[in-house]
Amino acid sequence: TYDLLHLADHGRFAPWRRLPVDHNLITVGRVHAPVIRLLGVKHVLSHDRPRAPPGQRKDLRWRVRRLRDPLPRAFVVFHTAHAPRAADRERLLRSFDPGRIALVERTGDHLGDGATPHRPARVTRRSRCSGAATIQLPPRDANGLLVFTEGWHPGWQATVDGRPVPVTRVNHGLLGVAVPARAKTVTLRFHPA
Repeated sequence: TYDLLHLADHGRFAPWRRLPVDHNLITVGRVHAPVIRLLGVKHVLSHDRPRAPPGQRKDLRWRVRRLRDPLPRAFVVFHTAHAPRAADRERLLRSFDPGRIALVERTGDHLGDGATPHRPARVTRRSRCSGAATIQLPPRDANGLLVFTEGWHPGWQATVDGRPVPVTRVNHGLLGVAVPARAKTVTLRFHPA
């Protein structure tokens, strides 16, 4: 998720080979960036930097900004865009609506241009323990893609209504699981390789 926050802050993915060790603070200058909404950020703490004459110090004035319409930790979308290259994802992540569309890297994960509701179907219940999550899906009549805002890793495994299904990488680093119409439960478990 650091790459996604770096994109929101600087307008590009993190240049991993050139980052100094202490460059892990994100200032999130673009608080209304789609990535911030995608990650479910509800509040941003910021401060202004008042100018002070040399040798004097002024206290910072802190503000808490409430962001509108953050997405939940897990939700279902009904449309995907194929973005196989990092440059494609970087460009699309700056302007896409994460509640309507998910970016997929593999052609087989593409849902096509089916019904695209204005809002994502939201998860009704989520339970989570160490390395596992159970998600109750809302009723729907179309195939969709569950987006779970957890960092993607090949050790994640999923079942939909008890049947094993692949976990795919969506939105440049989050978990995605294809869910057929009328599926009720997704279970995710992490098994490190």
